[in-house]
Amino acid sequence: MTVTLSDKALDLAADGSTVPVAGAPVSLAPTHTPVFYSVGGVYRPLDDADLAVTSAADGSWSIVVPTLDQVSDPTLQWQLTLPDGAIYAGSLPAGISGQTLSVEDLIASHGWGLVAGGSQDPISIVSIPLKIAGQVTVAAASVTFTAIPQTFTHLRLIAEFAIAASFHLRLWINGDANDANYNTTGWQSYAGYGGGPGSGSTGNTATAIFDQGGGAADQYALEILIPLYTDAARAGSALFKAGQYSSGAAPGIAQSAGAIAWTGAQPITQLQLASSGGTLTGTATLYGVQ
Repeated sequence: MTVTLSDKALDLAADGSTVPVAGAPVSLAPTHTPVFYSVGGVYRPLDDADLAVTSAADGSWSIVVPTLDQVSDPTLQWQLTLPDGAIYAGSLPAGISGQTLSVEDLIASHGWGLVAGGSQDPISIVSIPLKIAGQVTVAAASVTFTAIPQTFTHLRLIAEFAIAASFHLRLWINGDANDANYNTTGWQSYAGYGGGPGSGSTGNTATAIFDQGGGAADQYALEILIPLYTDAARAGSALFKAGQYSSGAAPGIAQSAGAIAWTGAQPITQLQLASSGGTLTGTATLYGVQ
């Protein structure tokens, strides 16, 4: 039986979003050759040409490969090389025959690991955001990610939540909850909330990404990008995008974007989203980007 490895080649844009990359090379190679696989009980040599592909216009790519029950060597390991040069290694056991697996699936569920790093150039990154911590359900005043691995280049934190109270939402780095060590600046625009549309700049001497009243019908979404989080020589900074929607008595929608800077040392091993009042109810997911 075979398994299909399938994912997308993505580039990290200046605003932190991802865009597909066409024509990016992806290859899979056995750790030793030759490899023989069974076809109707007869073993035939594997054609290496079938294991090297390029991504389509939407960035997608796929490779069909035999599982351990189909090859002559039950100890066979594979190495998957992504467009940025990152190489992941592991095996394809018989139990996954017929499945379609992403790179994230290989790492999270099948024990694959990074054996060589990819490009460190923040302009030419071609990679796939990989979950460091799976989606965490939040029902507390804060959510914390600890023991962050140092094997990625950038971090991306995505959260969505509701809160029925006035609050400040802050990002604390490496357990440092001292307001004096942080600054934020940004731009906010809104419509509704009992008034006309408006906009304006924001600035805080702390990481107050949200700084406003909340209600039972208020929903929030947030994405934070932290570049080069393992670089001890770099001053700490991050970019964020955020949105708020209320369907209450005075419905409205708001968006904001900005930057956070802090004086604490890198590398980053812990991140915390913390509310100054009320309970965050929702989810948060931390990703690593090569």
